[in-house]
Amino acid sequence: MRYEITHDDDPENPCEWTEWEPISFGNRHTNYKDPADVGIKGVDRYGDVVASQRLQRKLDSNTAFVLSYYEHSSCVWFLKGHGAPGTDCRWDGRKVAGLLRWNGKARDIGKTLEDREKNAKLFIESYTQWCNGKIYQYTIYDDDDEIVGSCTGMHGYEYAEQIAKEEMEALKGTLTKSGVLT
Repeated sequence: MRYEITHDDDPENPCEWTEWEPISFGNRHTNYKDPADVGIKGVDRYGDVVASQRLQRKLDSNTAFVLSYYEHSSCVWFLKGHGAPGTDCRWDGRKVAGLLRWNGKARDIGKTLEDREKNAKLFIESYTQWCNGKIYQYTIYDDDDEIVGSCTGMHGYEYAEQIAKEEMEALKGTLTKSGVLT
C-alpha cells in the first residue's frame, strides 16, 4: 500500500466556506478595497490604525484584525504584530496591508478574545496557503495499484501527508489482497 500527494488543481478559496473576509489595501490584489471604505481613517505615528468608531468596536472585540503582508517569492498574510522574524522588512512587507473582518455572529468564532484571535490566525494561515497554491490532494493505492482512498483540498503539504498516512493506517487490515473491503 502506498500514497501519493499532488497539488490540488482546483482548490476552493477558503473564503467560500467561512465568514472571514480578508481585505487587501494593495490595489494589485483582487480583494482590494480602499482603507477609508472599510473604516480606516489613517495610521498614527506609532503604526497603529486610526479607525472609525464602528471598526474600532470590531477591532476591540476581535471580530476584525489589521493584517500585515510580506512577499518575497511567495506571500505571507498575518495578523499585525504576529509575523515571523524578518517579515517586517520595509521593502518586502507592509505593517498595515489589509483587514480581516468577521461578517457572521461573534459567538460563532469563540467566546473569548483569545479564541477569536486563534480562529483568525488559523483562517489567515489557510488563506495564505491557498494564495500560494499550497493546496494538496492525496491518493492511496493498494498493492495492485488500485485506488482505495483519496481526498482533495488539504491545506499544506505536511498536513496532507499526515492525513494520508493516518488514512492508510486505517485502511490496512480492512482490505483483502484484491483491494475489496472486508
